[in-house]
Amino acid sequence: MKIVYQLLWVAALTMMATACDSPASSQDRAIEAQQEAQLERASAEREAAEKIAKAQAEANATVIEARDEAKRISEKVRAEVAEATGEANLELAKARNDLRDWSRAKLEGIDRSIAEARTQARSASAEARANFDDVMRDADIRRAAIQEDIASFDTRTAAEWEQFKTSFEARVDALEARLKDARARL
Repeated sequence: MKIVYQLLWVAALTMMATACDSPASSQDRAIEAQQEAQLERASAEREAAEKIAKAQAEANATVIEARDEAKRISEKVRAEVAEATGEANLELAKARNDLRDWSRAKLEGIDRSIAEARTQARSASAEARANFDDVMRDADIRRAAIQEDIASFDTRTAAEWEQFKTSFEARVDALEARLKDARARL
């Protein structure tokens, strides 16, 4: 009988436990757990949105800083280029003026040499005068080309200036030498 009482006792406890855990109570706990999960989810979403917004704001600030830095560097480089360009233009203008002065002095000397040679040629033999006349036609053509080059000084770029200057000086010196040779043959 003792076993029967024990079984009855277990059955009573089981019924009491089951009665305490009624379907309505289980449903209330499920609803409560669902609401708690929804609150936790909403909190997590809010926290994630705040973190995303903070990260976006930091990224935007970094982009703005980078743009500002790039703009500052660009303006600095632009100013340096403008300064260097201005200096280069001044140097080129000075080089043009120096060559203009040099060529003016050279042409004055060439013109004197031509005038003296023509005076000399009047007393030269017919053959020497004919050779001299050929030289003078060539000299006139070369001198005209030199005048055209002088007129083009201001159109020459810095990149081509040194080569042009060297070639120009060589042509002036060659004309001067040719006239000197022609005078020597008179």
